[in-house]
Amino acid sequence: MTKKSNKKRGFFSTRIILKLFIYILLSGSISFIAVIIWLSRDLPSIETIERDDSQPMITIYGNDGTVLANYGDAYGNYLPYSKLPKTLIHAVIAIEDKRFFEHSGIDWRGILRAALYNQLAGKVVQGGSTITQQLSKIIFLSPEKSLKRKFQEAMLSFRLENIFSKEQILTMYLNRVFLGNGAFGVDAASRIYFKKCIQDASLEEVAIIAAMLKAPSRLSSENNEPQLLERMKLVLLNMNKEGYISDNKLDNISIPKIYRQNPKKGLLKNPYFTDFTMEEMRLFVNPSQKLSIYTTLVPFLQERLEMSVASVMSKFGKQKNTKQAAAVLMSNDAKIMALIGGTSYAESQFNRAIKAKRQPGSAFKLFVYLAALENGFNTYDVVDDFPITIGNWTPQNISKTSVGYMSFEEAFIKSNNIATVKIAEKIGLDKVSEAADRLGIHGVPKNIPSISLGSHEVTLIDMTAAYAVIANDGLYNTPTGISRITTGNSELYRMTKEQKRVISPKIVSIMDGMMRNTVLYGTGKRANLEGQNFKGKTGTSQDYRDALFIGYNNTMTLGIWVGNDDNQPMNGVTGATIPALIFKEFFSNLYLPN
Repeated sequence: MTKKSNKKRGFFSTRIILKLFIYILLSGSISFIAVIIWLSRDLPSIETIERDDSQPMITIYGNDGTVLANYGDAYGNYLPYSKLPKTLIHAVIAIEDKRFFEHSGIDWRGILRAALYNQLAGKVVQGGSTITQQLSKIIFLSPEKSLKRKFQEAMLSFRLENIFSKEQILTMYLNRVFLGNGAFGVDAASRIYFKKCIQDASLEEVAIIAAMLKAPSRLSSENNEPQLLERMKLVLLNMNKEGYISDNKLDNISIPKIYRQNPKKGLLKNPYFTDFTMEEMRLFVNPSQKLSIYTTLVPFLQERLEMSVASVMSKFGKQKNTKQAAAVLMSNDAKIMALIGGTSYAESQFNRAIKAKRQPGSAFKLFVYLAALENGFNTYDVVDDFPITIGNWTPQNISKTSVGYMSFEEAFIKSNNIATVKIAEKIGLDKVSEAADRLGIHGVPKNIPSISLGSHEVTLIDMTAAYAVIANDGLYNTPTGISRITTGNSELYRMTKEQKRVISPKIVSIMDGMMRNTVLYGTGKRANLEGQNFKGKTGTSQDYRDALFIGYNNTMTLGIWVGNDDNQPMNGVTGATIPALIFKEFFSNLYLPN
């Protein structure tokens, strides 16, 4: 009985081991398939890869006709394989992928050879990627570097080799590869660097194009011409080794003329405005063709505004823990004349003037006092700032003290918080919200008392446009930066301003006088210039996180914000300090040509 039992246990043990082996095998296969499915899930489509996807060039002009920026990339003619020069094909194969016509998308021999050379050199001196793999990277259209992406590129390479011929793969690659200075494809590169189509390029010129494939930005003639020419010689040497050119040709090479490119794409150091223009353009036209966009930006005012912001920020920014600034200058009918979205476009392309929603602080009081004037208040009415508590909220003046009684106008020009809250409560927050809405500030809550002190977040461009309504005699215009858009000789769009009266002339006159006195005697004194007729209002949010000054004269309105992207408090910065000083710096000795 015991013996039989042991035998039985042994039998079942063998079966269990066999089942476990099969289970592991199946599990491994299932896991492998699952991984493949996961990797394939977000692979890009290659069905339209043969299509010519050239993007139109878009040129943006200032109001004086100067070029501000060029958008879109330069594409030459999309050439079939039969039209590509044989010398170019041989040069690319010789330097990039000698076994291109032999491998199946991934050159395992090339990978092992590169790994050996890199190990011996102690650094990366060779790469093992094939032309097919490089085309895979182009298809992904993003520079992500990860293990997952490596596997996906390999899978895509196998798919490309399975669907397309070698000639088709090489054709797609040479028509799409980036070659620096906005050039995509070998024909565009030839036209940019040699001022000729690729079919007319010399042996040395196609060798230079092939040389740039490794690192087009680093090997450009502007950045590293000596190294570019050394690699050109290496291309020609490899072509000779592969039998593509004779010894005689190799011994008689010449250095071709390479036309240097101006790396500047326009006049703007900080092209926040042209980025905004590209977004606004899509409201009017579909960018499917070459476009010229004529804007309202005044280049010399843009330069002056940038200098003014930089000057004041360099003096006070660091000591006051103020890292960012934004500004919008517009005509009083809301045509944007200059725009700054941050202190450095190179460091951050986020446009704080257009997209950042921040608390405007006391600059929001414009809508409280406007609504109050429209609902029975007068400038000489008496108000007070004795302490008040609304629910769990007890508003305070910035001085932490109360003055007592004062006039309605004095409460505005001295930016008294408690008096403002009482005025808003008396007329009703719904009236404040409605007034703001008429001037382009939408969605202001009607049941949060703190909105009267600017707790509702807004964009600088919208606040500046709201103040421009007072400067424009009560007529509201949607802010815009585009005058017209053309293609060739055809005009696709022309700006038409549809002004809407949102404030009566009588109320405008009163508000205008109150803002003039704010600059003369109130919180905006630092923005005043002798002999100038400036009007405006300061704004400071809680804990000095945001500071604004928005002011205007008879021709233009300027809104300025300073603060920090991480919402850190500044060191006592109010709208009456840095923003007001930037405003004054900009308008000092400003001469406006007729």
